[in-house]
Amino acid sequence: MMTILGDKGKSACLTTFLSCTPGHNKPGCYAEFVVRPVGDLIGVPAHLPPAATAPVELAMCVSASFLRLRQLNAFPCQRFGISGLGPAGLIAAQVARAEGGQEIIAWDLSEARRTYALERGLVDLALDPRTDPAPAPVEVALDCVGAKASVEHLMDRTHGILALFGVQREPYTFDVRHYSKLTLAGYPGHSRTAAEYAVAKITEGTLDLSCLITHTLPFSRYAEGIALLERQEGIKILFVPE
Repeated sequence: MMTILGDKGKSACLTTFLSCTPGHNKPGCYAEFVVRPVGDLIGVPAHLPPAATAPVELAMCVSASFLRLRQLNAFPCQRFGISGLGPAGLIAAQVARAEGGQEIIAWDLSEARRTYALERGLVDLALDPRTDPAPAPVEVALDCVGAKASVEHLMDRTHGILALFGVQREPYTFDVRHYSKLTLAGYPGHSRTAAEYAVAKITEGTLDLSCLITHTLPFSRYAEGIALLERQEGIKILFVPE
C-alpha cells in the first residue's frame, strides 16, 4: 500500500496493493510517480499529514483480524489482551478500544515498548510476560508476535477468543486445559474491506498511526533508518522525498 501525496505534501488517497489486483507485484513503491487504476484508490481527508496514513498497510492487515473478531461477536468486551507492543500491537490497542474494549492489557519483553505504550495512553496495563503476575483472564485477545511462547502465554490468559495475527514460527500446543475456555481464530487475509475499515478508523479519529512514527528521515538516510529498526531504537520510520 502506498500513500499518494496531494498539494503541499498532504495525503490525498491511498492505493491498495492487494493480492487480488492484477499486476500488484510490479515495481514502483519507491518511485516518485506511479500509475494505478482508479479502482485501487481509497480516499482519505486531504488535511491528514503523511504520518497519519503512511503505516496504513499494517493497519489494514491488523484490521482483517478485527473484522474476524467482529464476526465472532467478540465486542464489546471488558478486558482485551495483546501480546507484542510493536507497530501491530500499538494499532491493535487503539482498534480494540474503538470496538468497545474497556481495559487494554498488553505483554511485551521490552521495557521501552511497554513504557512507550503506557505514556501515550494506548494501553491500561503493560506487563513483562517473564516476571509480572498474571492479571484476571481477558475475554478477547490478539497475538502480534507469532512465537510459540508468546501464543501459549496468551492462550493461558484468555477465557474467550484469541485471534492469531503474528506469523507462526513453530507449532502451538492447544492443550486439554484450553478446551472449555478458549476459541482460536486464524488470520483471514487482508482485503479492500479491511483497508477501508482502517481508513474509516483514521478518519473518525479513533486510530492514530502517527504515534507509530518515531523517526522521519529523507530517502538519502535510508540505511540509517533501517539500522534504527534493527537495533529496535525505532518503531516505524517515515521516509520522505528530498
